Amino acid sequence: MRIAASNRRLNLLITAITNRKIQLMHYAGIAISVTALAGCIAVAPRDVATRPEVVPIAAKTINKAALSGTVQRFTNYFYLNPDCTTEGVPSVRVVEAPVHGKITLEEGLGYPSFSRDNQRYECNKHKSQMIKVMYQSDVGYVGPDAVKLEVIFVNGNFLSDSFNIFVK
Repeated sequence: MRIAASNRRLNLLITAITNRKIQLMHYAGIAISVTALAGCIAVAPRDVATRPEVVPIAAKTINKAALSGTVQRFTNYFYLNPDCTTEGVPSVRVVEAPVHGKITLEEGLGYPSFSRDNQRYECNKHKSQMIKVMYQSDVGYVGPDAVKLEVIFVNGNFLSDSFNIFVK
């Protein structure tokens, strides 16, 4: 009975695939690789233990305040080597957009902000390529808002930042 129910659920998962996409699904602790090519479907179980879970190096919640209707820079994302050279800017994605405003991601030059005990502290004196995160609330709105961003750095590190925004 248990195998029949599992097969029925697996068939439902397979039927859900459309548009000839390759998808990876987790089902009952087993990763199942499903490939749809030219109308044919192949299913092959994979060992979950061999696939590392993608987990952010840091997941932070940051409280910010903003004046209603004005543009405000919330943060910058950059990647600098100890000699202040860069290998490129991080990739930033808005996971959850604000309900009462908008987030703008701008690539440009700006000053990094390393702490005094960081070996890159001297880089703070020089402009570097970075992604600037700007927030603007809807005009006249006062109250809470929120946004969630995911950042992938050029070295592969992954960061997840959630912003609680208090619009005044």
